[in-house]
Amino acid sequence: RLIPRAVRESGAMPEDAYKLLSGRLHVQCTSGGMVFKKQPVVYSSFTSNEELLSILQASCSFAFEGVEVRGTPHWDGGMTDFLPVSETLPTVTVTPVSAKNVDICPQPGLALPISLGERGWHVGTQCLVACWDCSFMFSGKRMLRYWADGMADGKTFLQRRGYEGYEGS
Repeated sequence: RLIPRAVRESGAMPEDAYKLLSGRLHVQCTSGGMVFKKQPVVYSSFTSNEELLSILQASCSFAFEGVEVRGTPHWDGGMTDFLPVSETLPTVTVTPVSAKNVDICPQPGLALPISLGERGWHVGTQCLVACWDCSFMFSGKRMLRYWADGMADGKTFLQRRGYEGYEGS
């Protein structure tokens, strides 16, 4: 609930974002449960900014009750397909912890590199605190810092991809 509030209060999302992103943004979530009967679900059409925010929040949620999307609880999409990459659509991979072969993620700091498939995760104090914070969201102040850091990382990514005029907010 903190993420949608932060987005609304920051003015970071245009009023018609859901229209602009429908058909262009594909977000993977997990439905059916965290352990049993879990199924991957991909959303690419959105009816409102509130629904878009709920889907984005669900796509990275490990909350026990999940995040309700269209009347059903949903969780992190990585529970059914770890950082999926489409063979037919341009894909941007994003993670809240440092890793190699990920498009948008924080810098590692002092950490122990651990391999998981083609992803090399950097596990250290910074990573563990970020995982804890992003899973339980106890500190609104730290969540807003992660939000700002993610915006900066996204802006850097867009500029490196040739969107030189991108200023972001």
